[in-house]
Amino acid sequence: MARKPPATRKPASGEKPVKTAEKTRPTRKAKSKSSTSTTKTTTKTASAKSTSTKSRAKKSTSTTSSRSKSRTATKKTVLPTAIAKDNSHAVLNGDQVAKASTALLKHVNAKADAKNEKTRQLFDYEDTVFLTITLHKVPMKRRLKPHLIPLPHSLYDETAEICVIVKDPVKEVKALFNAQDVPNVAKVIGIQKVRDNFGQFEARRKLLNTYDLFLCDDRVALLLPRLLGKPFIKSKRVPAPIRIGKNNLVNQVTRARDSTMLFIPSGTQVSVRIGLTSQTPEQLTDNIMESINRIAGHFDQRWASIRTLSIRTSDSVALPIYSSLPPVPRPAKKK
Repeated sequence: MARKPPATRKPASGEKPVKTAEKTRPTRKAKSKSSTSTTKTTTKTASAKSTSTKSRAKKSTSTTSSRSKSRTATKKTVLPTAIAKDNSHAVLNGDQVAKASTALLKHVNAKADAKNEKTRQLFDYEDTVFLTITLHKVPMKRRLKPHLIPLPHSLYDETAEICVIVKDPVKEVKALFNAQDVPNVAKVIGIQKVRDNFGQFEARRKLLNTYDLFLCDDRVALLLPRLLGKPFIKSKRVPAPIRIGKNNLVNQVTRARDSTMLFIPSGTQVSVRIGLTSQTPEQLTDNIMESINRIAGHFDQRWASIRTLSIRTSDSVALPIYSSLPPVPRPAKKK
């Protein structure tokens, strides 16, 4: 059976007919206008984004260039080198060193005269002058072997008696010393004999007072501070290392005799034997000025590591000759 169409409601008397709303479809012209407007807005936003990205890129490049310039500027500031002789006079004032040397020697001589005038007339009074170095920070690496620092005016004369401690067997090394006719070497001792005969404190002190200078084979240098003990360490007379070869013994011995030793400390202070009270103020000043750059070169930041320098004897007040402010810490980088 065929379905009947739905009955339409007839309006009552006095009632107006209701019109049904028809869906209106946009024309092609309206569609094209709306699409062009949307494309214009998208292009405007894209152009705005591109300009913002360009400005950001320019800012980033300017900041990176300024950072690179600051880095290169910081790299160009070079500290004084360890070997250059002229840089010592730029950092350390020679007049101040000369005044301190004169005052220290005058004080030591006056004190010795007042203490015992009779013994001074019989014996020459001689004491060691130390250069005390105070650092800003503890060194990164401690070195057990000392550095040899040459001095223009040696702490020992040509008549000094030298004792050399070598690795066993001793007969071969003695034959080398005799064949090359090395001067001032009075005794050659093996490391095993040091272990056996110089274990007691009195024996070590007697050995210390017997000879003027102690040298050792470079291969046994790390063993000797423990074997020789406090008398040698306290008096700063630990044996200086040399390389015992077939043709260079004379040069090695004379170089060690005319040098002082620098130990890299485990703390912030170290003392170096820099002169004698029997020397003149000019000789003491020359020793300080000629060796200070080599001494500073063995620390982590060279001259920037040194806080103060002063000279003293074993029983005198330290006279300052140099002081510096601690380095300014770098500001933290912003995240």
